[in-house]
Amino acid sequence: MLPQRNTLTLVCCLALASGCAQHHVPPPAAPASTGTKARIRVTDLSKHGPQYRDVVKYLRWFADTDLCAECSHFFGGKERLKKYIDDLLKYDLLAVGRATDLKNPSLRISAFVNTGGVMVPAGFMAMFIDLDGVFFNETLDICGYRGGSDAARKLLLGHELAHALERPGIVPDLDDLNGCIANTRLVLANCLSTFISAHSSQQNR
Repeated sequence: MLPQRNTLTLVCCLALASGCAQHHVPPPAAPASTGTKARIRVTDLSKHGPQYRDVVKYLRWFADTDLCAECSHFFGGKERLKKYIDDLLKYDLLAVGRATDLKNPSLRISAFVNTGGVMVPAGFMAMFIDLDGVFFNETLDICGYRGGSDAARKLLLGHELAHALERPGIVPDLDDLNGCIANTRLVLANCLSTFISAHSSQQNR
């Protein structure tokens, strides 16, 4: 089963001319379940419906696609990546909804893994995708890729999967914009060949 951590990795992607802006919230002093005031409020939580199925579809893409050697190595091997995704879905630990940073309500939250400091019961979810974030929202972008596009969805999930799997080269980017941009670019640098190949295959069908 997936390990349950209290460290929250939060991705907030904002549409900026410079490309990708992401912000990560530091972990709370104690898990929210102990009574510590949580920083992230989530509403409209769901583990079903069309948006949820869209996320599952893209996670399954990572699990089932023949990744290029560089991308597979980046994620620690195809089997390790597939097992994480299989367990995430098997144990019903993926959710979609809307998240608000109570410390900075204007901040756009697109996704996070782990749930320390989030107003949800312990063990309820290990990955969260925001319904108004870059996975769905065409008015946002991630490193120049339009929100809701195939590339944006893969980059967002790739970034979160890299954090979840604690991959080498993925630096702690809590409140570190430059580190966050570097992490997303590292996913792109290692997996661009896989992304392009899959897109070409879809175009030629």
